[in-house]
Amino acid sequence: MPGVTRKSGKKRAARVRIHFIVEEPKWEAELSALRLMRRALRLVLETAPPASAGAVSDCDYPRKKQGMTRFPPMGNRSGSSARSIAVLLASNAKLRRLNFAFRRKNKATNVLSFPDADSGTGHLGDIALAFGVVREESRAQGKSFAAHAAHLAAHGALHLLGYDHAKKTDARVMEGLEIRLLGRIRVPDPYAPRLYTRAGRPA
Repeated sequence: MPGVTRKSGKKRAARVRIHFIVEEPKWEAELSALRLMRRALRLVLETAPPASAGAVSDCDYPRKKQGMTRFPPMGNRSGSSARSIAVLLASNAKLRRLNFAFRRKNKATNVLSFPDADSGTGHLGDIALAFGVVREESRAQGKSFAAHAAHLAAHGALHLLGYDHAKKTDARVMEGLEIRLLGRIRVPDPYAPRLYTRAGRPA
């Protein structure tokens, strides 16, 4: 899918560039999810400020090992103020390999974030999502696939901006921002308690 472009009377560099890399063909059948993910990512990149603390959580991985991600170099080299990210839409097997390579956890996970060490390029980094895990979680949590995918994409993008949830105080800030931003595109609160959760546990 092409990056985000803006139409106007004058040519200008887009403020946001989002590149989707589809490795798992099943993602291509989820057009509503792809559209909602793009809206969520655009909103995060255009409006969310960088986190005040640049702590790196266990969801983030330095790009010094970027050769293992197989992402092409998509950073902004034009000198404009555009922010860009690459989004790998992959299979469970691919996320399992990445999760093991970078976290030594031999299982698939829903989303991984890879911040770009060279912040001067405008490329914030890459995120990767596993189709099967996203599908299973959305069904188990009673959410639409599109809404859950959009939430995970926004969550991953906020990690690229330095947000973290390792500590309760940081988690409240990050989750509150996710709720507010997703609400602007009519995605329900992803942390709202649901019937299937244990008492006091959010979705």
